[in-house]
Amino acid sequence: MSNQPGGSSGDLIAQLRESEQRFRGAFETAAIGMALVSMEGRWLDVNPSLCEIVGYSRDELLVKDFQTITHPDDLDTDLHLLGQLVAGEIPSYRMEKRYFHKTGRIVWIVLSVSLVRDAAGGPVHFVSQIEDVTQAKSALAALEQSNRDLEQFAAFVSHDLKAPLRGVRGFAKLLREQTAGGLPGESEEYLEMIDASIDRADALVDDLLALARVSQAPRSQPVDTQTVIGDVLFDLGPELDAVNAEVVTGQLLPVWSTEVGIRQLAQNLLVNAIKFRDETRRLRVTVHCERQLNEVVFSVTDNGRGIDPRFAGRVFRPFERLHGSEVEGTGIGLAICQKVVERAGGRIWIEPNALVGVTVSFALPVALLAD
Repeated sequence: MSNQPGGSSGDLIAQLRESEQRFRGAFETAAIGMALVSMEGRWLDVNPSLCEIVGYSRDELLVKDFQTITHPDDLDTDLHLLGQLVAGEIPSYRMEKRYFHKTGRIVWIVLSVSLVRDAAGGPVHFVSQIEDVTQAKSALAALEQSNRDLEQFAAFVSHDLKAPLRGVRGFAKLLREQTAGGLPGESEEYLEMIDASIDRADALVDDLLALARVSQAPRSQPVDTQTVIGDVLFDLGPELDAVNAEVVTGQLLPVWSTEVGIRQLAQNLLVNAIKFRDETRRLRVTVHCERQLNEVVFSVTDNGRGIDPRFAGRVFRPFERLHGSEVEGTGIGLAICQKVVERAGGRIWIEPNALVGVTVSFALPVALLAD
Protein backbone atom coordinates (compact mmCIF):
# COMPACT_ATOMS: atom_id res chain seq x y z
CA MET A 1 0.00 0.00 0.00
CA SER A 2 1.26 3.48 -0.81
CA ASN A 3 2.45 5.74 1.99
CA GLN A 4 1.63 8.89 0.00
CA PRO A 5 -1.08 11.19 1.39
CA GLY A 6 -4.41 11.03 -0.40
CA GLY A 7 -4.51 7.29 -1.01
CA SER A 8 -3.06 4.86 -3.56
CA SER A 9 -2.01 5.59 -7.13
CA GLY A 10 -5.04 3.53 -8.18
CA ASP A 11 -7.32 5.92 -6.35
CA LEU A 12 -5.64 8.84 -8.07
CA ILE A 13 -6.07 7.27 -11.49
CA ALA A 14 -9.74 6.59 -10.72
CA GLN A 15 -10.21 10.21 -9.70
CA LEU A 16 -8.54 11.44 -12.88
CA ARG A 17 -10.76 9.18 -14.99
CA GLU A 18 -13.85 10.41 -13.17
CA SER A 19 -12.80 14.02 -13.71
CA GLU A 20 -12.16 13.34 -17.39
CA GLN A 21 -15.58 11.72 -17.75
CA ARG A 22 -17.27 14.73 -16.14
CA PHE A 23 -15.43 17.07 -18.49
CA ARG A 24 -16.32 14.89 -21.46
CA GLY A 25 -19.99 14.87 -20.46
CA ALA A 26 -20.08 18.62 -20.03
CA PHE A 27 -18.14 19.09 -23.30
CA GLU A 28 -20.48 16.95 -25.36
CA THR A 29 -23.78 18.23 -23.94
CA ALA A 30 -22.94 21.95 -23.66
CA ALA A 31 -25.57 24.23 -25.20
CA ILE A 32 -22.80 26.40 -26.68
CA GLY A 33 -19.99 25.36 -28.99
CA MET A 34 -16.92 23.85 -27.32
CA ALA A 35 -13.59 22.98 -28.91
CA LEU A 36 -10.06 21.92 -28.10
CA VAL A 37 -7.65 23.62 -30.49
CA SER A 38 -3.98 22.86 -31.11
CA MET A 39 -1.28 25.49 -30.81
CA GLU A 40 -1.28 25.71 -34.62
CA GLY A 41 -5.03 26.35 -34.74
CA ARG A 42 -6.15 22.87 -35.80
CA TRP A 43 -9.38 21.54 -34.30
CA LEU A 44 -8.50 18.66 -31.95
CA ASP A 45 -12.03 18.01 -30.73
CA VAL A 46 -15.40 19.69 -31.16
CA ASN A 47 -18.84 19.19 -29.64
CA PRO A 48 -22.19 18.80 -31.46
CA SER A 49 -23.23 22.40 -30.68
CA LEU A 50 -20.23 23.80 -32.55
CA CYS A 51 -20.95 21.53 -35.52
CA GLU A 52 -24.50 22.88 -35.59
CA ILE A 53 -23.28 26.50 -35.45
CA VAL A 54 -20.89 26.20 -38.41
CA GLY A 55 -22.69 23.48 -40.39
CA TYR A 56 -19.73 21.07 -40.57
CA SER A 57 -19.65 17.52 -39.21
CA ARG A 58 -17.09 16.62 -36.56
CA ASP A 59 -14.96 14.73 -39.08
CA GLU A 60 -15.00 17.68 -41.47
CA LEU A 61 -13.86 20.10 -38.78
CA LEU A 62 -11.06 17.86 -37.50
CA VAL A 63 -9.23 18.14 -40.83
CA LYS A 64 -9.47 21.96 -40.78
CA ASP A 65 -8.07 24.77 -38.67
CA PHE A 66 -10.04 27.69 -37.20
CA GLN A 67 -8.26 30.13 -39.54
CA THR A 68 -9.96 28.52 -42.55
CA ILE A 69 -13.48 29.39 -41.41
CA THR A 70 -12.67 32.73 -39.72
CA HIS A 71 -13.60 35.92 -41.56
CA PRO A 72 -10.34 37.56 -42.77
CA ASP A 73 -11.25 40.90 -41.22
CA ASP A 74 -11.34 39.25 -37.77
CA LEU A 75 -8.34 36.94 -38.08
CA ASP A 76 -5.55 39.38 -37.17
CA THR A 77 -7.28 40.40 -33.94
CA ASP A 78 -7.84 36.76 -33.00
CA LEU A 79 -4.22 35.78 -33.70
CA HIS A 80 -2.89 38.79 -31.79
CA LEU A 81 -4.93 37.84 -28.71
CA LEU A 82 -3.74 34.22 -29.02
CA GLY A 83 -0.15 35.48 -29.02
CA GLN A 84 -0.77 37.47 -25.86
CA LEU A 85 -2.37 34.41 -24.25
CA VAL A 86 0.59 32.15 -25.06
CA ALA A 87 3.04 34.81 -23.83
CA GLY A 88 1.23 34.94 -20.50
CA GLU A 89 0.26 38.60 -20.96
CA ILE A 90 -3.44 37.82 -20.50
CA PRO A 91 -5.13 34.88 -18.69
CA SER A 92 -7.87 34.48 -21.33
CA TYR A 93 -9.73 36.55 -23.86
CA ARG A 94 -13.21 37.11 -25.24
CA MET A 95 -14.06 38.64 -28.60
CA GLU A 96 -16.83 38.94 -31.14
CA LYS A 97 -15.96 37.55 -34.57
CA ARG A 98 -17.39 35.96 -37.69
CA TYR A 99 -17.20 32.41 -38.99
CA PHE A 100 -18.10 31.22 -42.46
CA HIS A 101 -20.86 28.62 -42.24
CA LYS A 102 -20.45 25.59 -44.52
CA THR A 103 -23.16 27.09 -46.76
CA GLY A 104 -21.12 30.29 -47.09
CA ARG A 105 -23.28 32.55 -44.93
CA ILE A 106 -21.80 34.64 -42.13
CA VAL A 107 -22.21 33.42 -38.53
CA TRP A 108 -21.56 35.94 -35.76
CA ILE A 109 -20.13 34.38 -32.62
CA VAL A 110 -18.73 35.40 -29.24
CA LEU A 111 -15.50 33.49 -28.71
CA SER A 112 -13.95 32.86 -25.27
CA VAL A 113 -10.48 31.27 -25.22
CA SER A 114 -8.27 29.94 -22.42
CA LEU A 115 -5.00 28.01 -22.53
CA VAL A 116 -4.14 24.66 -20.96
CA ARG A 117 -0.52 24.36 -19.82
CA ASP A 118 1.50 21.34 -18.72
CA ALA A 119 3.16 20.85 -15.33
CA ALA A 120 6.21 22.79 -16.54
CA GLY A 121 4.08 25.72 -17.67
CA GLY A 122 4.37 24.97 -21.37
CA PRO A 123 1.31 25.51 -23.62
CA VAL A 124 -0.59 22.34 -24.53
CA HIS A 125 -3.80 23.40 -26.31
CA PHE A 126 -6.54 26.03 -26.31
CA VAL A 127 -10.05 25.59 -24.95
CA SER A 128 -12.62 27.60 -26.90
CA GLN A 129 -16.21 28.38 -26.11
CA ILE A 130 -18.32 29.59 -29.03
CA GLU A 131 -21.72 31.26 -28.63
CA ASP A 132 -23.85 31.94 -31.70
CA VAL A 133 -25.10 35.56 -31.59
CA THR A 134 -26.20 35.85 -35.21
CA GLN A 135 -29.86 36.44 -34.35
CA ALA A 136 -28.96 39.10 -31.79
CA LYS A 137 -26.74 40.85 -34.35
CA SER A 138 -29.55 40.73 -36.89
CA ALA A 139 -31.98 42.20 -34.39
CA LEU A 140 -29.50 44.97 -33.56
CA ALA A 141 -29.00 45.71 -37.25
CA ALA A 142 -32.78 45.90 -37.72
CA LEU A 143 -33.03 48.28 -34.76
CA GLU A 144 -30.28 50.49 -36.15
CA GLN A 145 -32.06 50.53 -39.51
CA SER A 146 -35.29 51.46 -37.74
CA ASN A 147 -33.50 54.32 -36.02
CA ARG A 148 -32.16 55.52 -39.37
CA ASP A 149 -35.68 55.35 -40.79
CA LEU A 150 -36.93 57.40 -37.84
CA GLU A 151 -34.20 59.94 -38.45
CA GLN A 152 -35.26 60.25 -42.09
CA PHE A 153 -38.87 60.55 -40.97
CA ALA A 154 -37.93 63.32 -38.56
CA ALA A 155 -36.12 65.18 -41.33
CA PHE A 156 -39.18 64.78 -43.59
CA VAL A 157 -41.52 66.05 -40.89
CA SER A 158 -39.31 69.00 -40.11
CA HIS A 159 -38.89 70.10 -43.72
CA ASP A 160 -41.91 68.92 -45.68
CA LEU A 161 -44.62 69.49 -43.08
CA LYS A 162 -43.39 72.66 -41.41
CA ALA A 163 -42.79 74.46 -44.70
CA PRO A 164 -46.51 74.55 -45.66
CA LEU A 165 -47.38 75.71 -42.15
CA ARG A 166 -44.96 78.59 -42.47
CA GLY A 167 -46.49 79.40 -45.86
CA VAL A 168 -50.05 79.53 -44.49
CA ARG A 169 -48.93 81.67 -41.57
CA GLY A 170 -47.17 84.03 -43.98
CA PHE A 171 -50.23 84.39 -46.23
CA ALA A 172 -52.44 85.14 -43.22
CA LYS A 173 -49.99 87.84 -42.15
CA LEU A 174 -49.93 89.33 -45.66
CA LEU A 175 -53.74 89.39 -45.75
CA ARG A 176 -53.83 91.32 -42.48
CA GLU A 177 -51.24 93.79 -43.71
CA GLN A 178 -52.98 94.41 -47.05
CA THR A 179 -56.41 94.94 -45.53
CA ALA A 180 -54.97 97.11 -42.71
CA GLY A 181 -57.77 96.23 -40.31
CA GLY A 182 -60.45 96.66 -42.95
CA LEU A 183 -61.74 93.09 -42.72
CA PRO A 184 -65.17 92.52 -41.23
CA GLY A 185 -65.21 91.03 -37.74
CA GLU A 186 -66.15 87.59 -38.95
CA SER A 187 -63.18 87.48 -41.36
CA GLU A 188 -60.79 88.59 -38.61
CA GLU A 189 -62.14 85.79 -36.46
CA TYR A 190 -61.42 83.33 -39.27
CA LEU A 191 -57.82 84.55 -39.44
CA GLU A 192 -57.45 84.04 -35.71
CA MET A 193 -58.77 80.50 -36.11
CA ILE A 194 -56.20 79.93 -38.86
CA ASP A 195 -53.43 81.14 -36.54
CA ALA A 196 -54.64 78.85 -33.74
CA SER A 197 -54.81 75.86 -36.08
CA ILE A 198 -51.26 76.54 -37.30
CA ASP A 199 -50.04 76.77 -33.70
CA ARG A 200 -51.64 73.40 -32.89
CA ALA A 201 -50.20 71.78 -36.01
CA ASP A 202 -46.79 73.26 -35.25
CA ALA A 203 -46.92 71.87 -31.71
CA LEU A 204 -48.00 68.46 -33.02
CA VAL A 205 -45.06 68.34 -35.44
CA ASP A 206 -42.64 69.30 -32.65
CA ASP A 207 -44.05 66.60 -30.36
CA LEU A 208 -43.87 63.98 -33.11
CA LEU A 209 -40.24 64.90 -33.67
CA ALA A 210 -39.56 64.59 -29.95
CA LEU A 211 -41.23 61.16 -29.88
CA ALA A 212 -39.17 59.98 -32.87
CA ARG A 213 -35.91 61.28 -31.42
CA VAL A 214 -36.29 59.29 -28.20
CA SER A 215 -35.27 56.19 -30.19
CA GLN A 216 -32.19 58.01 -31.49
CA ALA A 217 -30.96 59.00 -28.03
CA PRO A 218 -27.48 57.84 -26.96
CA ARG A 219 -27.02 54.79 -24.78
CA SER A 220 -27.80 55.05 -21.10
CA GLN A 221 -25.20 56.48 -18.77
CA PRO A 222 -25.19 57.67 -15.13
CA VAL A 223 -27.31 60.82 -14.84
CA ASP A 224 -27.32 63.28 -11.93
CA THR A 225 -31.09 63.77 -11.70
CA GLN A 226 -30.71 66.39 -8.96
CA THR A 227 -28.91 68.69 -11.40
CA VAL A 228 -30.97 67.91 -14.50
CA ILE A 229 -34.37 68.30 -12.80
CA GLY A 230 -33.09 71.45 -11.08
CA ASP A 231 -32.28 72.89 -14.51
CA VAL A 232 -35.76 72.01 -15.76
CA LEU A 233 -37.35 73.78 -12.79
CA PHE A 234 -35.24 76.84 -13.53
CA ASP A 235 -36.25 76.84 -17.21
CA LEU A 236 -39.94 76.42 -16.34
CA GLY A 237 -39.74 79.10 -13.64
CA PRO A 238 -41.75 81.72 -15.57
CA GLU A 239 -44.58 79.27 -16.36
CA LEU A 240 -44.69 78.00 -12.77
CA ASP A 241 -44.64 81.55 -11.39
CA ALA A 242 -47.42 82.59 -13.75
CA VAL A 243 -49.81 80.11 -12.09
CA ASN A 244 -48.34 80.61 -8.59
CA ALA A 245 -47.28 76.94 -8.47
CA GLU A 246 -45.31 75.37 -5.63
CA VAL A 247 -42.88 72.57 -6.48
CA VAL A 248 -41.33 70.53 -3.67
CA THR A 249 -38.40 68.19 -4.29
CA GLY A 250 -36.25 66.17 -1.94
CA GLN A 251 -32.87 64.57 -2.54
CA LEU A 252 -32.90 63.01 -6.02
CA LEU A 253 -30.72 59.97 -6.70
CA PRO A 254 -28.66 59.28 -9.86
CA VAL A 255 -29.98 56.77 -12.42
CA TRP A 256 -29.02 55.07 -15.65
CA SER A 257 -30.66 56.99 -18.49
CA THR A 258 -29.68 60.03 -20.56
CA GLU A 259 -29.66 63.69 -19.59
CA VAL A 260 -31.92 64.45 -22.56
CA GLY A 261 -34.34 61.71 -21.47
CA ILE A 262 -34.54 62.85 -17.84
CA ARG A 263 -35.08 66.43 -19.03
CA GLN A 264 -37.93 65.28 -21.29
CA LEU A 265 -39.47 63.30 -18.43
CA ALA A 266 -39.38 66.14 -15.93
CA GLN A 267 -40.48 68.77 -18.41
CA ASN A 268 -43.46 66.80 -19.72
CA LEU A 269 -44.70 65.87 -16.25
CA LEU A 270 -44.40 69.42 -14.92
CA VAL A 271 -46.01 70.96 -18.00
CA ASN A 272 -48.88 68.46 -17.67
CA ALA A 273 -49.34 69.51 -14.04
CA ILE A 274 -49.60 73.14 -15.16
CA LYS A 275 -52.02 72.33 -17.98
CA PHE A 276 -54.34 70.17 -15.88
CA ARG A 277 -54.29 72.25 -12.71
CA ASP A 278 -57.50 72.98 -10.80
CA GLU A 279 -57.81 76.76 -10.82
CA THR A 280 -59.84 76.72 -7.60
CA ARG A 281 -56.68 75.92 -5.60
CA ARG A 282 -52.98 76.63 -5.76
CA LEU A 283 -51.05 74.11 -7.82
CA ARG A 284 -48.70 72.00 -5.72
CA VAL A 285 -46.32 69.43 -7.23
CA THR A 286 -44.20 67.04 -5.15
CA VAL A 287 -41.26 65.14 -6.63
CA HIS A 288 -40.33 62.22 -4.38
CA CYS A 289 -37.52 59.73 -4.88
CA GLU A 290 -36.39 56.58 -3.06
CA ARG A 291 -34.15 53.63 -3.76
CA GLN A 292 -35.75 50.18 -3.90
CA LEU A 293 -33.14 47.43 -4.33
CA ASN A 294 -31.45 48.12 -7.69
CA GLU A 295 -33.96 50.73 -8.83
CA VAL A 296 -34.72 54.35 -8.05
CA VAL A 297 -38.46 55.05 -7.93
CA PHE A 298 -39.60 58.61 -8.65
CA SER A 299 -43.13 59.82 -7.92
CA VAL A 300 -44.45 63.11 -9.29
CA THR A 301 -47.71 64.05 -7.54
CA ASP A 302 -49.93 67.05 -8.23
CA ASN A 303 -53.24 68.33 -6.85
CA GLY A 304 -54.80 69.04 -10.23
CA ARG A 305 -57.98 67.85 -11.89
CA GLY A 306 -57.30 64.16 -11.54
CA ILE A 307 -58.09 61.31 -13.93
CA ASP A 308 -60.86 58.77 -13.77
CA PRO A 309 -59.18 55.46 -12.77
CA ARG A 310 -61.08 53.74 -15.59
CA PHE A 311 -58.88 55.59 -18.10
CA ALA A 312 -55.52 54.94 -16.40
CA GLY A 313 -54.49 52.41 -19.04
CA ARG A 314 -54.94 54.93 -21.86
CA VAL A 315 -52.82 57.83 -20.68
CA PHE A 316 -49.56 56.61 -22.25
CA ARG A 317 -51.04 56.13 -25.72
CA PRO A 318 -50.03 58.76 -28.28
CA PHE A 319 -52.72 61.37 -29.03
CA GLU A 320 -54.86 60.40 -26.02
CA ARG A 321 -56.53 63.55 -24.62
CA LEU A 322 -58.78 62.53 -21.75
CA HIS A 323 -59.84 66.10 -21.06
CA GLY A 324 -60.75 66.76 -24.70
CA SER A 325 -60.12 70.09 -26.39
CA GLU A 326 -60.70 72.11 -23.21
CA VAL A 327 -56.96 71.83 -22.48
CA GLU A 328 -54.38 72.59 -25.15
CA GLY A 329 -52.00 69.81 -26.09
CA THR A 330 -51.29 67.00 -28.52
CA GLY A 331 -51.54 64.00 -26.19
CA ILE A 332 -47.95 62.89 -26.84
CA GLY A 333 -46.20 64.02 -23.64
CA LEU A 334 -46.79 60.86 -21.59
CA ALA A 335 -46.04 58.66 -24.60
CA ILE A 336 -42.63 60.34 -24.75
CA CYS A 337 -42.17 59.71 -21.01
CA GLN A 338 -42.95 56.03 -21.49
CA LYS A 339 -40.46 55.65 -24.34
CA VAL A 340 -37.71 57.42 -22.37
CA VAL A 341 -38.22 55.18 -19.33
CA GLU A 342 -38.50 51.90 -21.23
CA ARG A 343 -35.47 52.69 -23.38
CA ALA A 344 -33.42 52.97 -20.18
CA GLY A 345 -34.73 49.58 -18.96
CA GLY A 346 -37.26 51.05 -16.54
CA ARG A 347 -41.02 51.09 -16.09
CA ILE A 348 -43.64 53.79 -15.65
CA TRP A 349 -47.17 53.80 -14.25
CA ILE A 350 -49.90 56.15 -13.07
CA GLU A 351 -51.95 56.29 -9.87
CA PRO A 352 -55.06 58.26 -10.83
CA ASN A 353 -57.56 59.94 -8.58
CA ALA A 354 -60.92 60.92 -10.01
CA LEU A 355 -61.27 63.88 -7.64
CA VAL A 356 -57.93 65.47 -6.81
CA GLY A 357 -54.59 65.10 -8.55
CA VAL A 358 -52.59 62.28 -10.01
CA THR A 359 -49.27 60.55 -9.30
CA VAL A 360 -47.02 59.46 -12.13
CA SER A 361 -44.28 57.09 -10.96
CA PHE A 362 -41.33 55.67 -12.84
CA ALA A 363 -38.48 53.36 -11.86
CA LEU A 364 -35.02 53.47 -13.40
CA PRO A 365 -31.82 51.48 -12.67
CA VAL A 366 -29.77 53.06 -9.89
CA ALA A 367 -26.38 54.53 -10.83
CA LEU A 368 -23.30 55.46 -8.87
CA LEU A 369 -21.67 58.78 -9.72
CA ALA A 370 -17.94 59.30 -9.39
CA ASP A 371 -16.89 61.64 -6.60
